[in-house]
Amino acid sequence: MILKAYRIMADHTPICADCGELCGKACCHGDKEHGMMLFPEEASRIWHDPHFRIEKRDMCGESVWFAVCDGHCDRKTRPLSCRIYPFVLRDGAVVFDDRARRICPLGDHGVDEYYDPRFLEAVRKTLASYQKHYPRFFAAWQRALAEYDKFFR
Repeated sequence: MILKAYRIMADHTPICADCGELCGKACCHGDKEHGMMLFPEEASRIWHDPHFRIEKRDMCGESVWFAVCDGHCDRKTRPLSCRIYPFVLRDGAVVFDDRARRICPLGDHGVDEYYDPRFLEAVRKTLASYQKHYPRFFAAWQRALAEYDKFFR
C-alpha cells in the first residue's frame, strides 16, 4: 500500500514551482521534538534511515509511529506525511491543514487558485485509498485533526 501511495504522489508538489523557495524550506527543518506521522506500512520502510528517529506516539487512542527528522533527508525517501504536506482530507475534500499555517506561506488566503490540481488529486486519491484500506487508522487521524481544529476555528 505505501509503495502505491508513493507512486501516486510521484513527483507532484503543491504548486508548479519549488514552494520551498518561498519559505526557505521551513517544513524540512527538523528538530528533536517534532515529527511526521507515519502511515500504516511506512515505519518499516524508513526504520534504518539515519535521518529519522522512529518513535511510537498516541493519536486519539490509536498507537502510531512518528518519524522525527534531522532536517536532511533524501526527498525520494521522505514519509507520506511530508509528501502530502500541507494538505489533509476532510469530508472527501483535500484542504489546507490549519496546523501548517504558521510554517507554510501556501496557507495565506487567496492562493488556492495556485495549487496544482494534479497534486491535489494525487493527495485525494492516496488518502481515499488509505481511508478504504485502513479505516481504523484513518478514523483516529480524523479525530486528531478535529481536536487540532478546535484551536484554529
